[in-house]
Amino acid sequence: MTSPNTQQHFLLVDDDEVFCSILSRALERREITTSTANSPQQAIELIQQLGNIFSHAVIDLNMGKESGLALIPQLLNFDAQLKIVVLTGYSSIATTVEAIKRGASNYLCKPASVDEILAAFNENNINEQKLVSSKPLSVDRLEWEY
Repeated sequence: MTSPNTQQHFLLVDDDEVFCSILSRALERREITTSTANSPQQAIELIQQLGNIFSHAVIDLNMGKESGLALIPQLLNFDAQLKIVVLTGYSSIATTVEAIKRGASNYLCKPASVDEILAAFNENNINEQKLVSSKPLSVDRLEWEY
């Protein structure tokens, strides 16, 4: 779970252990150190145990009965400079706005590639990047969203 790149250490928080493992391996192939947590509580415990070592966090929006939105301000209390990207399979404009208001750097819909996740952290891209997928929405989805 460690690699030579000590400048970037990603905290991955998702209740899907398989997803966390796959994302962790993909980031580590790019020489990015990762630590994983499968709940908001595990994430807080990990930070308390390891200290403020994380430069980035990737947080799932829905983790069972818990919300990644509630975790954002808690993580920022430990480190106000932490860059946070929220991933979700349940995208809506309301949750996107709420995540950004709470301090997330960006918000992506699943499935998101490692390249998309890394681009979401790029400060030069944050204001230019679309917060919603460029794929057209179905009529059912449009009606549900609006």
